[in-house]
Amino acid sequence: MADAGAPRGGARGGRDRFSWDDVRASADREHYLGHSVKATTGRWCRGKDVFWYAKATTTTASDDALAREIAETRAREAAAMGAALGTTVAIGGTGRDDAAATTAATTRDAARRRTREERRARKARRRERKRRRRSRSGSRSGSRSRSDDDDDDEDEDEDEDDDEGRRRRRKRKRRERARDAERADRSRDRSGRGGR
Repeated sequence: MADAGAPRGGARGGRDRFSWDDVRASADREHYLGHSVKATTGRWCRGKDVFWYAKATTTTASDDALAREIAETRAREAAAMGAALGTTVAIGGTGRDDAAATTAATTRDAARRRTREERRARKARRRERKRRRRSRSGSRSGSRSRSDDDDDDEDEDEDEDDDEGRRRRRKRKRRERARDAERADRSRDRSGRGGR
């Protein structure tokens, strides 16, 4: 009978009998994970160190200087890219670069705040106009007070931006309709049902 501790005889996994040399000679070597490194075959692997990536490297003073130079170059490039894109970048090194970056970032942030405030104000004006239109259409009287006309005169300057946007949207819709009609004509011509 087998061992008292094991229900059946035999090896479980065969770890004690496993050898990469056996895998190297096996026809099924491709089925083993790690075969390309642990069980190398062929002329390409002779004299090569296949574990080159796992070995520790030694650093010298010139390597450290090169690493510092690369880091400084990357920082300068990041600052230039940030300036071109309008974002802030923390720059190490000279104070001049830091001051210039901070000044540029402050200017950009102020411009963003202004445009954000302008957008909010335009949105509030649109809401107010919409509310007035709704209240006018709900009254059904057809008469407008003099104060409403005065408000409309004040809003004309503000409406110029909105009018430009409306014009662009209308023009785009006209182009889309013309393009759709042209496509429909082409497909009708292709199908032979062109009304001839």
